[in-house]
Amino acid sequence: MSPETELFSLYEHTLDAMSAHPQDEAVLRLFELELLDIVGHSLQLEHDIHHQPISTQAYYRYQPGIGPTEISINHSVGHLPWDIVNGRLLKQLSLRALPEQDWPQAKSFLRGLIKYYMDGKPLMTRRLLSNK
Repeated sequence: MSPETELFSLYEHTLDAMSAHPQDEAVLRLFELELLDIVGHSLQLEHDIHHQPISTQAYYRYQPGIGPTEISINHSVGHLPWDIVNGRLLKQLSLRALPEQDWPQAKSFLRGLIKYYMDGKPLMTRRLLSNK
Protein backbone atom coordinates (compact mmCIF):
# COMPACT_ATOMS: atom_id res chain seq x y z
CA MET A 1 0.00 0.00 0.00
CA SER A 2 1.37 3.44 -0.90
CA PRO A 3 1.97 6.03 1.85
CA GLU A 4 -0.79 8.21 0.35
CA THR A 5 -3.27 5.33 0.48
CA GLU A 6 -2.23 4.51 4.04
CA LEU A 7 -2.55 8.15 5.08
CA PHE A 8 -6.03 8.58 3.61
CA SER A 9 -7.15 5.28 5.14
CA LEU A 10 -5.80 6.39 8.52
CA TYR A 11 -7.50 9.78 8.12
CA GLU A 12 -10.83 8.14 7.27
CA HIS A 13 -10.54 5.75 10.23
CA THR A 14 -9.66 8.65 12.55
CA LEU A 15 -12.65 10.74 11.41
CA ASP A 16 -14.95 7.76 11.99
CA ALA A 17 -13.48 7.19 15.47
CA MET A 18 -13.76 10.89 16.33
CA SER A 19 -17.42 10.88 15.27
CA ALA A 20 -18.10 7.89 17.49
CA HIS A 21 -16.02 9.18 20.43
CA PRO A 22 -15.69 12.98 20.14
CA GLN A 23 -14.20 13.45 23.63
CA ASP A 24 -11.58 10.71 23.27
CA GLU A 25 -8.22 12.45 22.78
CA ALA A 26 -6.55 9.07 22.41
CA VAL A 27 -7.98 8.95 18.88
CA LEU A 28 -5.94 12.02 17.90
CA ARG A 29 -2.80 10.85 19.66
CA LEU A 30 -2.93 7.47 17.95
CA PHE A 31 -3.48 9.26 14.63
CA GLU A 32 -0.32 11.29 15.28
CA LEU A 33 1.62 8.14 16.18
CA GLU A 34 0.49 6.32 13.03
CA LEU A 35 1.18 9.44 10.95
CA LEU A 36 4.78 9.43 12.14
CA ASP A 37 5.03 5.74 11.15
CA ILE A 38 3.60 6.36 7.67
CA VAL A 39 5.97 9.23 6.91
CA GLY A 40 8.99 7.17 7.96
CA HIS A 41 9.57 8.33 11.53
CA SER A 42 8.54 5.25 13.50
CA LEU A 43 9.23 5.54 17.21
CA GLN A 44 11.30 3.17 19.32
CA LEU A 45 8.86 2.44 22.14
CA GLU A 46 9.88 -0.95 23.51
CA HIS A 47 13.64 -0.60 24.15
CA ASP A 48 16.00 2.22 25.03
CA ILE A 49 19.07 3.08 22.96
CA HIS A 50 21.06 0.49 24.94
CA HIS A 51 18.58 -2.24 23.92
CA GLN A 52 17.19 -2.48 27.46
CA PRO A 53 13.41 -2.94 27.81
CA ILE A 54 11.50 0.21 28.70
CA SER A 55 10.67 0.33 32.40
CA THR A 56 7.30 1.75 33.39
CA GLN A 57 8.98 3.10 36.56
CA ALA A 58 11.65 5.13 34.72
CA TYR A 59 11.83 8.42 32.85
CA TYR A 60 13.41 8.83 29.45
CA ARG A 61 14.71 11.59 27.21
CA TYR A 62 13.44 10.82 23.73
CA GLN A 63 15.84 11.85 20.98
CA PRO A 64 14.16 11.90 17.55
CA GLY A 65 15.81 9.47 15.17
CA ILE A 66 17.69 7.81 18.03
CA GLY A 67 15.19 6.76 20.69
CA PRO A 68 14.75 6.87 24.46
CA THR A 69 17.59 7.17 26.98
CA GLU A 70 16.83 6.52 30.65
CA ILE A 71 17.43 9.56 32.87
CA SER A 72 16.90 10.50 36.50
CA ILE A 73 14.67 13.44 37.23
CA ASN A 74 13.54 15.32 40.31
CA HIS A 75 9.92 14.19 40.79
CA SER A 76 9.00 17.52 42.31
CA VAL A 77 9.47 19.15 38.91
CA GLY A 78 6.11 20.31 37.56
CA HIS A 79 5.68 20.44 33.80
CA LEU A 80 8.30 18.47 31.87
CA PRO A 81 9.63 19.34 28.40
CA TRP A 82 8.04 17.39 25.54
CA ASP A 83 11.07 15.12 25.10
CA ILE A 84 11.04 13.85 28.72
CA VAL A 85 8.52 11.02 29.07
CA ASN A 86 7.80 8.29 31.53
CA GLY A 87 8.22 4.68 30.55
CA ARG A 88 4.54 3.99 31.20
CA LEU A 89 3.61 6.34 28.34
CA LEU A 90 6.09 4.70 25.97
CA LYS A 91 4.65 1.27 26.86
CA GLN A 92 1.07 2.50 26.36
CA LEU A 93 1.96 3.98 22.97
CA SER A 94 3.64 0.73 21.92
CA LEU A 95 0.39 -1.08 22.75
CA ARG A 96 -1.65 1.60 20.93
CA ALA A 97 -3.68 1.96 24.14
CA LEU A 98 -3.78 5.32 25.85
CA PRO A 99 -5.62 5.78 29.16
CA GLU A 100 -7.03 9.23 29.85
CA GLN A 101 -4.43 9.95 32.55
CA ASP A 102 -1.72 9.86 29.85
CA TRP A 103 -3.46 12.14 27.33
CA PRO A 104 -1.70 15.40 28.34
CA GLN A 105 1.80 13.91 28.27
CA ALA A 106 1.09 12.04 25.02
CA LYS A 107 -0.16 15.26 23.43
CA SER A 108 2.98 17.18 24.42
CA PHE A 109 5.29 14.33 23.37
CA LEU A 110 3.74 13.60 19.97
CA ARG A 111 3.25 17.25 19.04
CA GLY A 112 6.86 17.92 20.01
CA LEU A 113 8.01 15.12 17.71
CA ILE A 114 5.85 16.33 14.84
CA LYS A 115 7.13 19.88 15.30
CA TYR A 116 10.71 18.56 15.32
CA TYR A 117 10.22 16.60 12.10
CA MET A 118 8.44 19.52 10.44
CA ASP A 119 11.42 21.71 11.34
CA GLY A 120 9.19 24.08 13.30
CA LYS A 121 6.79 24.71 10.40
CA PRO A 122 3.15 24.78 11.54
CA LEU A 123 0.69 22.21 10.31
CA MET A 124 -1.73 23.81 7.87
CA THR A 125 -4.70 22.69 9.96
CA ARG A 126 -3.31 24.60 12.93
CA ARG A 127 -2.80 27.69 10.77
CA LEU A 128 -6.38 27.51 9.53
CA LEU A 129 -7.69 27.13 13.06
CA SER A 130 -5.55 30.00 14.39
CA ASN A 131 -7.07 32.40 11.79
CA LYS A 132 -10.55 31.96 13.23
